[in-house]
Amino acid sequence: MDTLRAFFAIAVEPTVASALYDLLKPWHVAAAQPSAQGKEPSAKGKELRWTKVENYHLTLAFLGDINLVDQEALEALAARCANNISDFDLHFDRIVYFPSSSRPRVLALLPGAEQSLQDLQSQLQEGLKSMGYRIEKGHFRPHLTVARVKSRRRPSLQLENLPAHLSTRISSLLLMRSELTAQGSHYSVLFSQSFNHLPSE
Repeated sequence: MDTLRAFFAIAVEPTVASALYDLLKPWHVAAAQPSAQGKEPSAKGKELRWTKVENYHLTLAFLGDINLVDQEALEALAARCANNISDFDLHFDRIVYFPSSSRPRVLALLPGAEQSLQDLQSQLQEGLKSMGYRIEKGHFRPHLTVARVKSRRRPSLQLENLPAHLSTRISSLLLMRSELTAQGSHYSVLFSQSFNHLPSE
């Protein structure tokens, strides 16, 4: 049976993604500084693999390999969940090693608390559970991956507070495909469902 690797996500607006990428340039530069001898890149320059700006997203639920025959049911779930959510804003205010500084897997931007995001993810989890999908345990910790750590050790790159905070408008839920290539992961949208634009109270 044909399968594909899929996940539910929300995307960052292209203009905001570009602004976030520019905001991170000091860390790109710091990670690529030459060694004291000035002959070869320092060790820290090899510790991170930066995410392409077009791949910026926040994963809400990772599905793994799904059967193509299940895609229609997953799209229907996305439509039901999106119908219960109105557009909302995410504010990115921190950059951290994730999931912990002692055993990091990625360098990530963290958004401030947003109840609509929590509600959306919770509805997805419940829907997926009823469909027989394995649900990740633990509290949902939304994050935007901006670089992957190449080893299990914490990189030597020192983090500071973001010089500015940026916000992005979230207006749709995406079912996305992930394909592993020699150049890294490639993501494409399988299905997009806009939120229900509820009037403000």
